[in-house]
Amino acid sequence: MVRVVIYFPKELSHSSYIHTGLFELERLGLIKCEISMKFRKDLGRTSLNNGTNSELPMPQPKTSFYELSDSSTNRTISFVTDLNDIPYYFSTIALEQCDYVFKRNYSESYISVLPSQFKKKIYPLGITFKVRSLAYNKKKIIQLGSVLTNLFENNKLDYDSFTRISNVIKHNRIERQNIKNTPMLERYDQYSKHTENKIIYQKRFFPYESEQDVREIHLQRYKFVKKLKESFGDSYFLGGLVPCSITKIRYPEYLTNLPISHNKYVDIMKKTRIAVYTRGLSNSIGWTFPEYLAAGKAILAERFNTILPEQLINGKHVIFFDDLEDCIKKARLLLKNEKKTEKLCKNSREYYDNYVNPVQNVRRMIELMIGRNLTR
Repeated sequence: MVRVVIYFPKELSHSSYIHTGLFELERLGLIKCEISMKFRKDLGRTSLNNGTNSELPMPQPKTSFYELSDSSTNRTISFVTDLNDIPYYFSTIALEQCDYVFKRNYSESYISVLPSQFKKKIYPLGITFKVRSLAYNKKKIIQLGSVLTNLFENNKLDYDSFTRISNVIKHNRIERQNIKNTPMLERYDQYSKHTENKIIYQKRFFPYESEQDVREIHLQRYKFVKKLKESFGDSYFLGGLVPCSITKIRYPEYLTNLPISHNKYVDIMKKTRIAVYTRGLSNSIGWTFPEYLAAGKAILAERFNTILPEQLINGKHVIFFDDLEDCIKKARLLLKNEKKTEKLCKNSREYYDNYVNPVQNVRRMIELMIGRNLTR
């Protein structure tokens, strides 16, 4: 039997993907999960930005720690999942002390310059998204543990102690509410064939614009909505910008007329044939992309550099575009080519089933570490 100890995560939204996979594998009788507290401050972030290798005295965000025991070989393996958007940051503790590091935004250009003893530990984690299941919901201690871990990490007696504790509690309250509103895995598993030959592109703005990357993403999303709306009109285009304090003032004429409730939006998205995808923060693969794969869309996607365990094939699983004009040109062709879009829809759904569904992906990771297939 394979046993996996899950140490309380510092965040809930991103890690929900990994934990859903683990708890579902446990429900299937393939592994045994335990949940524990790790009394250690995981400080130390290795940065490879601007071609330099430096260490920062802070934790690596969205990184969770685990320990795997395989009774058939008496091996104990420590591993980490790094779901951070930024490809050039790594947990120093993970690199130095863990056996495997599964990195979401896996970029060869950064990993290639790491020392060989670290480089060989890092593997592509693949495409992830926020999700939960009934098995995940039963593990309420995960949410409590997230508070305890963050309180422990911020345990320092000084004039700012009360402020830090208050911020931890406030942040965790938001995280728990986000998890409550997170779609169920069963919802993604329920595949229904599209009924409308339309293009969908609906995007949110981040609640801040202090970073250059965020400002560029916001401008790009506005330009895509504007061009898609002008090129295809209401007859063939669905979506727009989700209303917020920024979009309401800056781009009121390009606000979406679709529901902004996630579940209602997904219901409409499932009916459309074609979906347009543009990048997430730091060129990471955002959560809309796996949603499109799960819904079996013909996806027009901006190119990305993230290395995946199983690469997406241009023209088979997705059609990549080079810029906005190229996207519009390829969208016109897809609207007229039902045979091509049907094939893309079929292949994108198959890719989700085989490589993105958290149960399959987490199983792949465990089998890679133990060197054999999981069996009851």
